[in-house]
Amino acid sequence: MLEDCFPCSYILVDKHPFRHDPSHIVTHRIQSSIVEFSDCLCKAGLPCMSKEWSTYLQTLNVMVSRELSFQIYARDFLTEPQVASVISKALSAESALFIGNSMAIRDADMYGCGWSGCSHNIASMISKLQLPCHMIRVAGNRGASGIDGLLSTAVGFAVGCNKRVLCVIGDVSFLNDTNGLAIVNQSVMHLHVKTKVELEDALLTSQDKEVDCVIEVEGCIDANATFHSIPLCAPPTMVSVDDNETSFYREGFILTLYLEDGSIGFGEVSPLDIHRESLLDVEEQLRLLVHMMEGAKISCFLPLLKGSFSSWIWTNLGILMWFGNGNSQCISDKARFQLIRPTPSLKAEGGISERPMTVQICALVDSNRTPTQVADVVAALVEEGFTAVKLKVARQWSPLHDAAVIQAVRKKVGYQIQVRADANRNWTYKEAIQFGSLVKDCDLQYIEEPVQNEGDIVKFCEESGLPVALDETIDSIREHPLDKLVKYTHPGIVAIVIKPSVVGGFENAAIIAQWAQQHQKMAVVSAAFESGLGLSAYIQFCCYLNLKNSEICEMMNYELAPSIAHGLGTYRWLKEDVTTTPLKIGCNPVSGFVEASVADADQVLQKFQINGNVVHRNFTGEQVRVFQLTVDSKAFSYSIIVHEIGERYNENVFVILHGFLGTGEDWIAMMKAISGCARCISIDLPGHGGTKIQKPGDNDAVQDSGLSIEVVADLLCEVIKQITPGRVTIVGYSMGARIALYMALRCTDKVNGAVVISGSPGLKDEVDRKIRRAKDDSRARFLIDHGLELFLDTWYSGELWNSLRVHPRFRQIVSSRLHHEDVQSLAKVLSGLSIGRQPPLWEDLKHCKTPLLLIVGEEDKKFKAIAKDMSYQIAGGTASGDGPPHDIYEIVEIPDCGHAAHLENPLPVISTLRRFLGRVNSNLIQNQKTI
Repeated sequence: MLEDCFPCSYILVDKHPFRHDPSHIVTHRIQSSIVEFSDCLCKAGLPCMSKEWSTYLQTLNVMVSRELSFQIYARDFLTEPQVASVISKALSAESALFIGNSMAIRDADMYGCGWSGCSHNIASMISKLQLPCHMIRVAGNRGASGIDGLLSTAVGFAVGCNKRVLCVIGDVSFLNDTNGLAIVNQSVMHLHVKTKVELEDALLTSQDKEVDCVIEVEGCIDANATFHSIPLCAPPTMVSVDDNETSFYREGFILTLYLEDGSIGFGEVSPLDIHRESLLDVEEQLRLLVHMMEGAKISCFLPLLKGSFSSWIWTNLGILMWFGNGNSQCISDKARFQLIRPTPSLKAEGGISERPMTVQICALVDSNRTPTQVADVVAALVEEGFTAVKLKVARQWSPLHDAAVIQAVRKKVGYQIQVRADANRNWTYKEAIQFGSLVKDCDLQYIEEPVQNEGDIVKFCEESGLPVALDETIDSIREHPLDKLVKYTHPGIVAIVIKPSVVGGFENAAIIAQWAQQHQKMAVVSAAFESGLGLSAYIQFCCYLNLKNSEICEMMNYELAPSIAHGLGTYRWLKEDVTTTPLKIGCNPVSGFVEASVADADQVLQKFQINGNVVHRNFTGEQVRVFQLTVDSKAFSYSIIVHEIGERYNENVFVILHGFLGTGEDWIAMMKAISGCARCISIDLPGHGGTKIQKPGDNDAVQDSGLSIEVVADLLCEVIKQITPGRVTIVGYSMGARIALYMALRCTDKVNGAVVISGSPGLKDEVDRKIRRAKDDSRARFLIDHGLELFLDTWYSGELWNSLRVHPRFRQIVSSRLHHEDVQSLAKVLSGLSIGRQPPLWEDLKHCKTPLLLIVGEEDKKFKAIAKDMSYQIAGGTASGDGPPHDIYEIVEIPDCGHAAHLENPLPVISTLRRFLGRVNSNLIQNQKTI
């Protein structure tokens, strides 16, 4: 590059007289130190142009330094650049640095912490410039072969300089001179670190203890989502358990989000029976979110809630989140909110002092013992400092027994604590009234969900006079919570119990809580046996709600009620936790009550480290394997591109076919989501993506390749034979759906089942087929004559794409369609695979024995009608007695989407695919038993 600058001047400044010009391009040679040369330049009075260059170079240097800092701090796991940065920060004026050869010295030179650091504004940069500058003594030595004797040399250097020396060398250099440690006059401490925090702590430990220390740095995998299983002391109170079981576990996931500035957010989700989603549902959703979130820009407005979370997910990721996605919404809320959350503080009016913020905790007791035994348990809890206790009732005993428990508790502990009861909708109205009449003088703070029938709640309030709290009623809200809550303004309903993981995350929980507070009802946050990580986020959320309640009371002139004890007492069930530093919940020595510190919860989140003992597996986003298969058919050769995700030895195989203008890459996100239960393979169909049609010696093979549904189906059968020896489940969309249906009906030896997304068996009427052939031939000519860009504008202007056009990722989707290079092939596919040329399959449906899943979008009226007609045709075969069973097909309507259901609303499509795979496997097992 320098040679290309001739005849410009090339000035070399070096204090050594040696030659440094192997290319002989130096025009001026100045023997001087850099400091002397700079002084001369400053005295010379350079023209303005030189000052502009100086400013430019300084700015460029700062920008490069910042970019390096961002890249280093964007990762939590230890990389070599991050090690260099952390070590450079640990150096002081009393320290010296000995650097080994190769990458150690390169990393120190390139990534050592410089003056600019990671500044975001001018003020922080100026403050860094005001810091004192420490001159650190640095030494290095290559040794024989670059690695021998480095430890011995470092020990000698430490003795000579009489300073604390940090020696940074590679593992091979260390192994080649471990005998050098024998020189030291004391034992050597060994510390093994995997994370940045551990490395920082290890460096402090080695300094504080003033002993010789070897710190072994191990790089760890960037785990975006971590599956964990936590042992419990007892079974959760809301799930059924086997009486013979002695060990109980709480399973779930941890999601880790990283920002480019180094910020890290953690979220936890652990679905129970009370959640709408199973563990598998959540895993699929997280796999999709992990893939879609990568590279997304996070908004600074997310802490405002009020739609900001779900809006961000929709506008940036194109994923619809609703109350049914409570767990995945909640886990991503927790992680993102932790990334950018404001730290809550409460300042005294007129001053700057702050008082510690705490959240009171309500204890949880299962009343499945005798009244005396339960009363003793509650008394012990009161002795610990609990001011509120919730008793689980309506379990195995009669209302008379439960009432006796409440009476015994009051007799034992008096009326100084709050007592709550939770019936979980297990009583009939008559049983609830019976219980209420017996405890009306026991001063219950409230009874949760006393009746089975939701419509009897207000009636119970009026007849019994007992205060009531809503719990499962809130959990059952699917959408538009305010529309449903308006029915429960009755003053007898005094509390709303909110489980963020059930109602759809903090955003929805905040909406419900605000409604409750404005109606002078308690907003009580309830945990669902989350770990310390989840509880820490809940504690901060409870604090936020308490502050909001104070604001609302002040604004609306309400009397501020005493502090609410939130339902976070499930922490006592945790025998082991996912965090290495457990959350501290205990008796506050100042108040005498059992409370959780908001500051401590913040520290748990800030310095969270996963307890490796509870981790079962890590997931970082599976790699996509892309390869090419060659298939010969009727004198033509097809070079087919295949995308694969999942275990290659998994017997469950999805083969996925895109629609016209798509590619196999369209399905990568969904493939990653379902790859936990199946091996997923998407194929670039002929004429699309990287798949090529060739004929030996003929460059115009596409023109006479004779593409048709039958030809493509034969090709795919050959591809399947090369991919797996067994049968597969075919998934197809639109044009791909027609191919999938054809294969399910006529290639049954290779197909276990077929998923038809917005697909058709063809046109019944010959006249309709002729008209459609003419239309598609005309479209193909338009594509060739006017090019792909204009064709796309016309293609996506149709009514079929109304809902897709308003999707936030529509432009990105259309842009990806422009990547097709072979317009001739696309035109041939459009004409050859026209539904007008496809053999109609309506009669075949009558004899279908392959399980079919028909997926349609809620707003796709045309294909909803086609799916309904298909079901009639399939069911019609049973009248003769020799047709398929009634469960051979299923129609699933995906809400809030149109023709491209898998792109517009992927989450319900993903869960539907997994359930269908289970049904296919069940049918196979049943058939094998029959045989």
